[in-house]
Amino acid sequence: MEKVYIQERQIVKSQLGEETLQNIERKSSEWFKRVIVDSGVLRSSYALCERQGKDRFDDRGLAALFAHRLDVFWVAVRQMFFRFGQIYIWFPCVAVIFPPLLFDAYQKLQIRKNQSSHFSPLEYHWAWKSIVFLLLGLTLGPMLPCSIPPMLVPLWIGSLGAALWWWLAYMPKRS
Repeated sequence: MEKVYIQERQIVKSQLGEETLQNIERKSSEWFKRVIVDSGVLRSSYALCERQGKDRFDDRGLAALFAHRLDVFWVAVRQMFFRFGQIYIWFPCVAVIFPPLLFDAYQKLQIRKNQSSHFSPLEYHWAWKSIVFLLLGLTLGPMLPCSIPPMLVPLWIGSLGAALWWWLAYMPKRS
C-alpha cells in the first residue's frame, strides 16, 4: 500500500501537475483529519493494541502485528480519501457538461414521443445497468489496492454521462 501511495502521487504529479497534486493533497488531508482524526477513530483504533499497564495475558507479539496491520489499513484509508479528492476536482466539469447533456436527452425523448420511433427495452435496461455499475465504480474504485491512473476518472465520468443520456433519451414512451 505504501508503494501504491507514493506511486499514485507521482503519476498525478506527472499527468495533472504539481499544483493540482497539492490541491488534492490539501483537500484529502482536510477530509481525513475531519472524518478520522478529529472524531477519535484513529486514536481509538490504536488504543486497542496498546498495553495499558501489565497485562496478565502475554500476546507474544500479536499486538505489534495488529498495530502494523492498522498502519497499512490507515494508509489505505488515506489513499481512498486522496482518490476521492481526484474525483472531486472533476466536479466543475460535471456541473458544466451534465445539465446540457441531460437537457439534450430530454429533448430527444420528447421528439421520440411524437414520432413513430422504436423503443428497445434492452437498450433502456443496459443503459440503466451501465449507470449503476459506473456509479458503483466511482464510489468503490477508490478502495482498490492498486494504482489508478488519474485520467481514468474523467473517462469514467464521461461514460456515466453517455449512459445517463442513453437512459433518459430511450426511456419508454409515455403520454
